[in-house]
Amino acid sequence: NIEAARSSFETALHLNPNSSQACAGLGEIFLLQNNFIQAKIMFEWAIENNQENEVAKNGLAKANNKLGYDDTHNTLNIDKQKLNMDSFYEIIGEAYKDFINHNFETALEKALNAEKILLNIEEEQTLEISSLKNFIGFIYLNLKQFEKAQIQFESALNLNPSSSQACAGLAELFYLLEDYPKAKIMFEYAVKNNPLNKFAKQGLLKTNKKLNLNPEHNSLQ
Repeated sequence: NIEAARSSFETALHLNPNSSQACAGLGEIFLLQNNFIQAKIMFEWAIENNQENEVAKNGLAKANNKLGYDDTHNTLNIDKQKLNMDSFYEIIGEAYKDFINHNFETALEKALNAEKILLNIEEEQTLEISSLKNFIGFIYLNLKQFEKAQIQFESALNLNPSSSQACAGLAELFYLLEDYPKAKIMFEYAVKNNPLNKFAKQGLLKTNKKLNLNPEHNSLQ
């Protein structure tokens, strides 16, 4: 009975805001609901409240795995003075410069640091997180880490189902894996969600060529 369990953990957390076990319990519930970002946050707070909580450590590793991070990745390990959008835009700007210059490893490190800031800012930043996950996905594509790239694009699409860039990212992934029918479908949805997405339009052209179809063929039109 997940709802009853959640109610009990929330009550426990209300009575004791520093309860590591209550945080870990809520983390487990979010894991069961495939809400991996919220699960990650709760497991991190569980560890913050009790460094020896093995349930929380194992749960954090599971959530991180679903989100494409290392097992011990923890967004709370960041200078709290830097938790603002100005810092986010500064770091992400540097990451884009590295990406353009093909310095993908450093771009990834900076993009993940930027994501830490977003996840720790109190205001909801759903669209920003979705956009950032697309960027991280493309970094992983260039690093040939396809499984991690797919996790990022799917997470972005879950946050923003109409994301043209997330569809295009998945399409490019399928194209690189030579799964051209799947690539075509995702490129078509990318174009549908944003007809001005040049990357998606070019991707659809090259995929149609691989499938021996008319370059302009689009099954959604």
